Amino acid sequence: MSETDKTRAGAFVLGAVVLLVVLAVALPKLLPAGDDPVAEALQTGLPVLVEFGSPDCPPCQAQRPVLSDVARDYSGRVSVVIVNIDAAPAVARKWGVRVKPTLLFITSSGEVVSRVEGAAAREEIDERLSGLDLPPLEYRGP
Repeated sequence: MSETDKTRAGAFVLGAVVLLVVLAVALPKLLPAGDDPVAEALQTGLPVLVEFGSPDCPPCQAQRPVLSDVARDYSGRVSVVIVNIDAAPAVARKWGVRVKPTLLFITSSGEVVSRVEGAAAREEIDERLSGLDLPPLEYRGP
């Protein structure tokens, strides 16, 4: 391979790396707000518990009944969101998700205060939710 060919190959590789970096940084910012269910949930003014997973992930499926119970028990105090990362990979990248399932505990101002990679027991979820400065529990009567 001539020196000219080596220079061209190096420039091509460098250009490809720069393009990948630009896409990784810009793509999440180009995502319309309506395509990010986490951002939409934050607009409610409530803290958010989000699970990033997929339908083909057994730990994710095992976590779903727990998340259903959490959504019911914390109704009106926490928004619970489930994001299928296979259908929304840009959302997963935006939030730095690399493992299925990943749970993020996000304050109402959008700050991620806790992260669990892998399935979590209900007790651990309750403990982490207690650190989110939740609105007071309203009495709903008998």
